[in-house]
Amino acid sequence: MISVPNELDILPLFGTVIYPQTVVPLAVSQPATLRLLEGAAPAVAVAGGGHMLAVVALRAEQRRPEQPEAADCYHVGTVALVHRLLRLPDGTLRLAVEGLQRCMIESFMQGAVGLRGHVRLLPEASATAIDEALLAQVQTQGRELLGLIPTVNQELAQEIEEESDPQRLVYMLGLALLARRRLAERQQLLELPDLPAQLAYLSGLLDEEIRFFQRKTQ
Repeated sequence: MISVPNELDILPLFGTVIYPQTVVPLAVSQPATLRLLEGAAPAVAVAGGGHMLAVVALRAEQRRPEQPEAADCYHVGTVALVHRLLRLPDGTLRLAVEGLQRCMIESFMQGAVGLRGHVRLLPEASATAIDEALLAQVQTQGRELLGLIPTVNQELAQEIEEESDPQRLVYMLGLALLARRRLAERQQLLELPDLPAQLAYLSGLLDEEIRFFQRKTQ
């Protein structure tokens, strides 16, 4: 179990929602973000590599703010480990972001090179209250949609097929199958307070996506 401090640097992401229990590859080129990730700010180093940050989505869906401020960010995000992978010749940094747990940014402040925040962890829901029929429906919808989307990563599809943890399944399906949805909808999946609500919401989105891809193949 990794200990999470009460205060963390904040990594604002444009067009991306990071879910717990998932790993997302990213490419970063913004100078302020690069300084943050390269240790100019007092990021939290973690044994085994990587830095712990609070990752939040930016509210803007059309254009990234030049210097993101608190008002530009969603306040529910994910505590994540950020692993540096490769620096490209143009200065872009390739990362792997490993989501750990949902969090609430209770207050923002200006750090050395960007935003910092007071962080409160948000608990995940117990699996005991799940509607098994709804869970089975989401699993069926996920399998159907995986078969309709030609660009789905097959390794990820296999992981989803074999996943037995309902909470991780929700987040993996959100990552793999909701890329076409508006950012606000993907953020809503993260913000919903418990697993039953997430399952019901996800089922509705998956149904819409199935009908969309079915129309494309007709």
